[in-house]
Amino acid sequence: MRLVVLMLCSWTLLGCDSNPPGSKPDPGRRTEAVTASATGAPGVKQPMRQAERPERAPTPTMLRTAKPPASATASAAASTTASAGAAAPEGILGALAKAARVKVTRISKSGESKKGLIQDGTVVKPLLEAIGLKQTPTDGCERCMPSVTFTFEDGYGTRLGSLGTFCTEGGLKDTVATLHDPLGNKCQTITLITPKALETLAERAIADTAAQPSR
Repeated sequence: MRLVVLMLCSWTLLGCDSNPPGSKPDPGRRTEAVTASATGAPGVKQPMRQAERPERAPTPTMLRTAKPPASATASAAASTTASAGAAAPEGILGALAKAARVKVTRISKSGESKKGLIQDGTVVKPLLEAIGLKQTPTDGCERCMPSVTFTFEDGYGTRLGSLGTFCTEGGLKDTVATLHDPLGNKCQTITLITPKALETLAERAIADTAAQPSR
């Protein structure tokens, strides 16, 4: 009798949990999964969840580096190059542009000699402008005994060349001047741009030197 009762209970349970063939699943029921515990015993039924998608890593942004400003040295060099303009002429006239100081000698008709010195860069520049460095000298010189001579030297006292102006021989204009190389073996002729300004600079240099106390 007890066996019959147990069989009836088992058939009843099976009938409740299973769907008859061909029947549609109940939409109200949730599919549940049984998870086993670590000990192997049946675990608690938990609803199945859809696997989570891994979060997408953010795309690294490109770092924009600003262009470094030009150095002061590079800016100064560019400014000097721009202001220099055309290159200095070659030959004796070009060598005069490298002068750091200029010795001035004036010889009067009576043979008296007076000397002056120009070593201020602010004076050397207008002196070169009065001579005119953009011209092309002519090889060879006419006979000329200059009354004023400018001797150009570098910072070490090395002679770069000399310029003879205001020739005492008749027939030569005040604009005619002679150029000599350091050894005096080569002579060239040039035309002074502003001879009056050159004469004024020479007179000022001689006066300033005479005003200095003798040592």
